[in-house]
Amino acid sequence: MRNLRVAMRRLRQRPGYGVTIVLVLALGIGVNSAMFSITKGVLLEPLPYSSPDQLAFIWNQFPGSGEDQIRISPPELADWRQQNEIFERVAGINTSEQMAAWTLTFGDETEVHSGAYVSANLFDVLGVGAAMGRTFAPGEEIEGQDMVVVLSDQLWRNRFGADPAIVGQAAVIRGDSRVIIGVMPSGFHTNFNVMGARQADLWVPLVLPLDSSREGRFLNVIGRLAPGVDLTRANAQAAAVATGFKETYPDAYAEDSSYGIHLESVPHRVVGEVRTPLLVLFGAVGILLLIACLNVVNLLLVMGEYRQQEIAVRIALGTSWRRIARLFVTEALLLTGAGAVVGLAVGYGGIAFVRTFNPGGIPRIELVQMDTSVIAFTAVLAIVVGILVGILPALHAARTDVVTTLKEGSRSSSGNRSRQRLRRALVVSEVALAVVLVVGAGLFARSFRELAAIDLGIDPENVVSLRIDYPGWQYPDIEQVELINRQILDRVQPIAGVRSASLAHAEHPLRLNGRWYFRVEGRPIDPDTSRPLVGIRIVSPGHFTTLQIPLVRGRLFDEFDRNPERLVILINESMAERWFPDEDPIGKQLKLWGDADPRPYEIVGVVGDVKNEGIREHVRETILLPVSNAGFATGWQRHMTLHVRAAGEPTALVGSVRSAMSEVDGKLFVSNVQTLQGVVAGTVAGPRFVTLLTTVFAGLALIMASIGIYGVISYTVARRTPELGIRMALGAGSPRVLGLVLRQGVALAGLGVAAGLVASVAVSSLIRSMLYAISPTDPWTYGSVALFLVAVASLASFVPAYRASRIQPVVALRHE
Repeated sequence: MRNLRVAMRRLRQRPGYGVTIVLVLALGIGVNSAMFSITKGVLLEPLPYSSPDQLAFIWNQFPGSGEDQIRISPPELADWRQQNEIFERVAGINTSEQMAAWTLTFGDETEVHSGAYVSANLFDVLGVGAAMGRTFAPGEEIEGQDMVVVLSDQLWRNRFGADPAIVGQAAVIRGDSRVIIGVMPSGFHTNFNVMGARQADLWVPLVLPLDSSREGRFLNVIGRLAPGVDLTRANAQAAAVATGFKETYPDAYAEDSSYGIHLESVPHRVVGEVRTPLLVLFGAVGILLLIACLNVVNLLLVMGEYRQQEIAVRIALGTSWRRIARLFVTEALLLTGAGAVVGLAVGYGGIAFVRTFNPGGIPRIELVQMDTSVIAFTAVLAIVVGILVGILPALHAARTDVVTTLKEGSRSSSGNRSRQRLRRALVVSEVALAVVLVVGAGLFARSFRELAAIDLGIDPENVVSLRIDYPGWQYPDIEQVELINRQILDRVQPIAGVRSASLAHAEHPLRLNGRWYFRVEGRPIDPDTSRPLVGIRIVSPGHFTTLQIPLVRGRLFDEFDRNPERLVILINESMAERWFPDEDPIGKQLKLWGDADPRPYEIVGVVGDVKNEGIREHVRETILLPVSNAGFATGWQRHMTLHVRAAGEPTALVGSVRSAMSEVDGKLFVSNVQTLQGVVAGTVAGPRFVTLLTTVFAGLALIMASIGIYGVISYTVARRTPELGIRMALGAGSPRVLGLVLRQGVALAGLGVAAGLVASVAVSSLIRSMLYAISPTDPWTYGSVALFLVAVASLASFVPAYRASRIQPVVALRHE
């Protein structure tokens, strides 16, 4: 306590010194607290299921077709349920209906929510029970017994006012009257998103069609591993299951002789994509804190030298070196404690920002919060940092040479050489660590620039999209759906400010909602090769004008393509280059596997490629069908997206477009209104978030390193004032003194830059998977960073160097 009072008194005497250290530590500790909270919530918090490590997804793999995550068909799910060596229980989720509008009617009000068809035993497989009421019983996935529904906690509170009497009442779900039997725990609706399906607010039993084909794969299947079975053993046994499938049902797997099955753990599925970025960011904030600590140690060393007289007197009066060390460590702990308090505020602000905006699309972000574990982490971090930053100054102070320090005139000495070497080593370390962060930020920035410059194949500017659903219970006649689609385009196109409008079956142009097997008519089929798999998209004739997709060869769709007597298609450039490299594809015919119509489809045109598998992936070969004559895919017209290209701001037209659609049919379900520019931005949200944070961290590290260089050079100039005065009195001009001091700062920076570049090469492999079209050892980035850091160091050294060059010899020598 006595040491604490002394430390507080000293800090009151030098408030600027104390505030500077507190702010530097607050920044370092605060960002570490925020990143710890994010990492803990996303990576370390267990999933809200019983023994989540025992949960695994089941995926079909068709390597010959380039597909390693194909969903499961109902007959395959039935087979998985019958075997009990790998899984205790297996359940399915119907993902094909996830994009559809789920209408909920209760009383006189109808609302649109998200929902999912799930196996009756899904909640049992997950090990999650209802918070109120019950979940599904085994017999409720039988047709006629499935008229029940389970609600999310959020829907129960927002729509039904948290009324406990709601259990047992009926609600109309997608035209069917169902009894509400239960409410799930809070947060389950968002955690359900990790089950491979979208966030859901209500669940109904999945009734599997008895006559379903093994090739109709639309189920995400999850199973709970049997006792004593780990994932490695389960995958080995799954290979035998795949062999059994091929032997028992050879026709169903004839498309790929290398067919297999892969099991993926649920925790890996949830956080696999964000694990590396979060760990990299955690490492970045750790480096930032280390730089802050080095800066603080340097400041404490400088202040320790100013206190040499005081320390010498204390030692001369009998104070032990342990008490001297405790005094310095106590002061450091006081500073880091204050920094931790301010840092908690910094961390809280960072957590609030990430939770509110989630700019990187981080999963499970709702679990990120400033809880007691984060506070405890911050407290421990502050204690560790306080001891680390206080121990070196304390040891150096305890080794003070009493006789030399108390001699008259020792004040003019240039200081202990070992202390000077230590301060310089600290600055070199700061610069080296800053180089690592700046190189990382530079690599991410270049990678992001490459991503942003990718040719998407469309022009997303001034385009807005609206999702339209035609549920079968309300629109049983597909001809009625086709008529409404045409009427919508006829009403929307004349709206003032609309340049063009079109329809497409897809959530957005950068994603395919369907894939299909095909063969080229007239070409022999090799039974030993994999059946080719292409993307399928159905579009209206104006699709290419609206999205600015170029016609490469042939013609586009027109109104005459409604003729059911002639089936026509377009293909993209990738497909033309792959399957018709040395011939004109126009007029060639394709047969779509599994199509009940025996007639082939004629290719009438080739259009430009669109990034339809994600911005970082290769373009998938694609067949485009006319929405007015979609052949086997006619039913896909029930889920359409309207794209509208505006002359100006596209969102300003949404109201007029909705009104026009209501005039066509007031019962239409319209959802998911978004601009294509927003869609494109969402595809690079993760890389943008990482680039932004690492750039901020690198900037802060650069500032701290510059301050460190400035501080060391300024202190050196102050200690060398008499020497520099003598040099100038003997004829050294201002430019020579300026260069002398400036070279010292640049030399320190040069050593730090060299060490930092070596360290950057050593750790660059950790971020290889996060980069796009950029090598982790990109010479342009490394060279630019080296030159930039040296320039910054020169600028930081210039001010004290200039001050040294203006020294008046008479004034300097007067101190002697």
